[in-house]
Amino acid sequence: FFFSFVVMAFNMYVRTSVSRNMADARLKVIDLYRKACRLVPVLIAQYELSHTPASMRARIRRDFDKHNDVSDPQVVDKLLFLGMVDIEEGRNMWKQTNHVDSYFAEGSAIPGVTATKKGPLDQITMEERRITQLKQEEELRVMRNVSKSQNLQYKD
Repeated sequence: FFFSFVVMAFNMYVRTSVSRNMADARLKVIDLYRKACRLVPVLIAQYELSHTPASMRARIRRDFDKHNDVSDPQVVDKLLFLGMVDIEEGRNMWKQTNHVDSYFAEGSAIPGVTATKKGPLDQITMEERRITQLKQEEELRVMRNVSKSQNLQYKD
């Protein structure tokens, strides 16, 4: 009984595979990409996302293109394993909605593809945050200088 339970549990998890060469790894990468693209409508329905399927597929494509230059089959196998784990976690709803939403919101940086959901924090870019921070620091310095000058005036 215990052995059959262990075998059943083992079959439920993502298995790692060893690619013999890059041609074998390439077929596995294409299979993973297709699985990820087929999962997009399921993710939209399960997590109630407001992203378009095209923007989500573009984000997935960007991640695959980012690792396009990897030529070691062992590294490709590790990346395949991580991708399969992400797909499995998304399919089984082991991730929270904000994790999936933030992953696909990052895809809005792709030229020509925009995410449909815009919150107040999504509209603030890093440059705007830095400018705001510099303005606040300058205001603080001015207030300190004013308070120092007022303290000196009162002491006289």
